Amino acid sequence: TPGLMHGGGHVMSGPLQYDFNFSVLELSRGRSWGRFKLQVCRPAPPKHRGRGRDDDDRRRDDDRRRDDDKRHGGENDDDDDDRNDHDFEKYDDDEHGRCIGKDRFSARTLTFSQFSNDPSFEPGRGRSQRSLNDTVVFAGTGRWNGKPGYLYEVRATDRGEPGKGRDSVEVTIRTPNGAAVVASVRGTLTSGNVQSTPGFNWSRRFSRR
Repeated sequence: TPGLMHGGGHVMSGPLQYDFNFSVLELSRGRSWGRFKLQVCRPAPPKHRGRGRDDDDRRRDDDRRRDDDKRHGGENDDDDDDRNDHDFEKYDDDEHGRCIGKDRFSARTLTFSQFSNDPSFEPGRGRSQRSLNDTVVFAGTGRWNGKPGYLYEVRATDRGEPGKGRDSVEVTIRTPNGAAVVASVRGTLTSGNVQSTPGFNWSRRFSRR
């Protein structure tokens, strides 16, 4: 079924924060394209309001950033993966500060995608929204902390606006042989949004190329 969904934000699970960012497009005749990134970390204490951080705070943040780069083999280890924290930062809110101890995943292939419409909820108001695909499941392979071949599967739902407190995401990252799970989360967005878009216009547009 042709469709387009994209989104980003984060989900809290215990002490861990799971930041995600994705786009999936499926055209007619089974053609599809997608991107997906995940960052797992522990939120730092909340930022101070009103007054700027002192020099000690800045130095501690710089030290954490250097430690993260060393853990993951430097900024260039995973192509643009480590340089694109801005993919996640735009969904940050005042409840959380900088993340500590980051684990990262970046998809490299999309081997499966499926759009569907769950009748138990609607992505928005209006008659046109009732028939809109509101759920996507997609999977493939990618790099976990710079190491290739890891398997991922994602399920995301658009349950209306705003996405915070409504939309949901479920992510599982497995080792290359599929035997062990290195990251897993399922829950409602604590920040961000998942957005459905009618797929037929995209199908027509790309089929002409």
